[in-house]
Amino acid sequence: MKIAIFSPWAISDESIGGTERFVFDLATGLSKEGVAVEVFMLSGKDFEQGNVRFRSLNILGSHKIANEFDLRNLFGDFSKLARYKDFAKKVEALVDIDSFDIILSNSLLLLRAWPAKRRVFVIHTNPFEFEQDWGSNGYRAMVNVLAEEARNRRTVIVAPSRYYANVYSNLANIEVVTLPHAIDSTRLSMPDIKASTQKQFGLNPTLTTVLVPGRLEPLQKRPRLVLEALMLLPAAQRYRYQLVLSGLDSHYGNEADELHRFAQQQGIPIVIRAFKDMAEAYSLSDIVVLPS
Repeated sequence: MKIAIFSPWAISDESIGGTERFVFDLATGLSKEGVAVEVFMLSGKDFEQGNVRFRSLNILGSHKIANEFDLRNLFGDFSKLARYKDFAKKVEALVDIDSFDIILSNSLLLLRAWPAKRRVFVIHTNPFEFEQDWGSNGYRAMVNVLAEEARNRRTVIVAPSRYYANVYSNLANIEVVTLPHAIDSTRLSMPDIKASTQKQFGLNPTLTTVLVPGRLEPLQKRPRLVLEALMLLPAAQRYRYQLVLSGLDSHYGNEADELHRFAQQQGIPIVIRAFKDMAEAYSLSDIVVLPS
């Protein structure tokens, strides 16, 4: 079997998160299982990892990093249904798809491409964000195209959570399959360096280390909730834990100070820092609390 994966975002072997890392982990994971995979990006640099070739389509030229939103400048308003076909024709002309058995796309803007092939579309954007990014008319156009293309028996629509699978299923009156995003589990645990890493960051090896890997954005990610949750535990239990918060972007410095003060008042050990390598953060942790 041979699979073509399409990513609207540029990918490298150092991609940290988002769709980029999902595509990288999925492609390399499938390759390890003996599946032939080739990844096509709208832009970026060509490279190979293992047996996977990552190829840039250079849709804006060889020196321009493109993203999904740049397509508006190329094809116009995606509230017009014809734009979906225009984009499909452009990409179809750039890729010889005949040798591939399955196409996996991480952009709903490619819904009109290769309808005769077996296709999987992965939904990465919730309805609110899609409408915010593409406008109300663009959002309605996408739902109409999604409903039409989902009737193609060779096409499968996938969402990474049951909640959004149900949302999109109800929106377009279609079947949406729930399939969590792929992740390379070797990036999540490095037990051979746990003790040395904990010592490096001044953590107590006798306590259970809880990692919150999201940024310190106080309204959307709300890292303080973890501290408040610990305070609901009986005293004999709450002091068995120490917290590590990794999302120390410079513009969240005030939030970091507030979290430090609150943790100290409650007697909870806390470390807030920006990790150059998230493998370090995962390796020193016993529990990971995902903020979204």
